[in-house]
Amino acid sequence: MDNLQKTSQMCEEQGLAKEKILMVGGDVTDDAAMRELVEKTIDYYGQLDVLVNCAGVLMYDTCESIKIEDYDNLMNINCRSVVYLCNLAIPHLIKTKGCIVNVPSVCGLRAFPQVMSYCMSKAALDQYTRCAALELAPKQVRVNAVNPGVIETVILKRAGMSEGEYMLSLLSIAKPPMPWDDLGQWMKWPNASVSWLPTTPRL
Repeated sequence: MDNLQKTSQMCEEQGLAKEKILMVGGDVTDDAAMRELVEKTIDYYGQLDVLVNCAGVLMYDTCESIKIEDYDNLMNINCRSVVYLCNLAIPHLIKTKGCIVNVPSVCGLRAFPQVMSYCMSKAALDQYTRCAALELAPKQVRVNAVNPGVIETVILKRAGMSEGEYMLSLLSIAKPPMPWDDLGQWMKWPNASVSWLPTTPRL
């Protein structure tokens, strides 16, 4: 909940009234928690306009070293949770003609060694986005994906990368590295190297 508290504080600093902020914590692999998330949101705001699916984990594996229990856990977090949460949210989004934004990765668009399961999960999320966009367009619900490159977050460290390895990976790709907080600040993009920039939101 620490990061959620920080996000709430940042929203307040940008002028959003505290009473307009609802914080609900939960495990995205817990179906009951996801149902509670949607229910509390509807109870509090009366409607749902946008769903952003950005929870995810990364692990290092290959086609030879993959452990099925780790694979199942990663796919549950990166893919199944999105499918289930969208399933819960779509009826409400149809009412508001809202939108869904999924956050796959450049790893869903091209292959990288030693992150096989992660690449598979992000490719699956891309295809889910395309299919959902086609199916929900007649109901005026937009579904898009943003596929970031390497961004300064903790996901690589949580996967086991040391601080030194982490900094080298950022320096080798991004000059300068761009924090996740700055992703939406487009005026900073021209000063960063093109190689790290996320792709344009797309179907």
